[in-house]
Amino acid sequence: MNIDWSEPWPWKTPEGLWCHEYQALYVEAGLNCAAFLLPETTNGMQQKLFVASRRMTPEMIRLMNRAEEDTDGF
Repeated sequence: MNIDWSEPWPWKTPEGLWCHEYQALYVEAGLNCAAFLLPETTNGMQQKLFVASRRMTPEMIRLMNRAEEDTDGF
Protein backbone atom coordinates (compact mmCIF):
# COMPACT_ATOMS: atom_id res chain seq x y z
CA MET A 1 0.00 0.00 0.00
CA ASN A 2 1.00 3.55 -0.56
CA ILE A 3 -0.36 6.91 0.51
CA ASP A 4 0.33 9.85 -1.77
CA TRP A 5 -0.98 13.34 -2.60
CA SER A 6 -3.74 13.30 -5.17
CA GLU A 7 -3.28 16.84 -6.49
CA PRO A 8 -1.30 17.28 -9.68
CA TRP A 9 2.19 18.75 -9.24
CA PRO A 10 2.17 21.79 -11.57
CA TRP A 11 5.70 23.00 -10.76
CA LYS A 12 9.10 21.82 -11.92
CA THR A 13 10.07 18.92 -9.70
CA PRO A 14 13.10 19.77 -7.53
CA GLU A 15 15.97 17.28 -7.59
CA GLY A 16 15.43 14.60 -4.98
CA LEU A 17 11.64 15.04 -4.93
CA TRP A 18 9.70 12.23 -6.53
CA CYS A 19 6.18 12.76 -7.84
CA HIS A 20 4.67 9.50 -8.95
CA GLU A 21 1.47 8.64 -10.70
CA TYR A 22 1.04 5.54 -8.56
CA GLN A 23 -2.09 4.26 -10.24
CA ALA A 24 -0.44 4.43 -13.68
CA LEU A 25 2.76 2.83 -12.35
CA TYR A 26 0.86 -0.08 -10.80
CA VAL A 27 -1.15 -0.67 -13.98
CA GLU A 28 2.07 -0.54 -16.03
CA ALA A 29 3.51 -3.20 -13.70
CA GLY A 30 0.54 -5.44 -14.48
CA LEU A 31 -1.20 -4.89 -11.15
CA ASN A 32 -4.79 -4.01 -10.40
CA CYS A 33 -5.05 -0.79 -8.46
CA ALA A 34 -7.72 0.72 -6.25
CA ALA A 35 -7.55 4.34 -5.13
CA PHE A 36 -9.49 5.70 -2.17
CA LEU A 37 -9.76 9.32 -1.04
CA LEU A 38 -8.84 9.61 2.60
CA PRO A 39 -11.55 11.25 4.71
CA GLU A 40 -9.36 14.10 6.01
CA THR A 41 -7.02 16.50 4.29
CA THR A 42 -3.49 17.33 5.43
CA ASN A 43 -2.66 21.03 5.29
CA GLY A 44 -5.61 21.44 2.92
CA MET A 45 -4.32 18.78 0.51
CA GLN A 46 -6.37 15.70 -0.30
CA GLN A 47 -4.60 12.35 -0.09
CA LYS A 48 -5.39 9.00 -1.66
CA LEU A 49 -4.69 5.51 -0.45
CA PHE A 50 -3.54 3.25 -3.28
CA VAL A 51 -3.89 -0.52 -3.00
CA ALA A 52 -2.26 -2.66 -5.68
CA SER A 53 -2.47 -6.40 -6.19
CA ARG A 54 -2.27 -8.98 -8.95
CA ARG A 55 -5.78 -10.10 -7.99
CA MET A 56 -8.31 -8.03 -6.10
CA THR A 57 -10.25 -9.89 -3.43
CA PRO A 58 -14.06 -9.76 -3.52
CA GLU A 59 -13.92 -7.53 -0.43
CA MET A 60 -11.62 -5.05 -2.19
CA ILE A 61 -13.90 -5.00 -5.24
CA ARG A 62 -16.88 -4.20 -2.97
CA LEU A 63 -14.88 -1.38 -1.33
CA MET A 64 -13.88 -0.01 -4.74
CA ASN A 65 -17.51 -0.01 -5.90
CA ARG A 66 -18.69 1.63 -2.70
CA ALA A 67 -16.02 4.33 -2.92
CA GLU A 68 -17.01 4.99 -6.53
CA GLU A 69 -20.68 5.33 -5.53
CA ASP A 70 -19.74 7.73 -2.70
CA THR A 71 -17.90 10.05 -5.11
CA ASP A 72 -20.58 10.12 -7.85
CA GLY A 73 -21.73 13.64 -8.44
CA PHE A 74 -18.61 15.30 -7.01
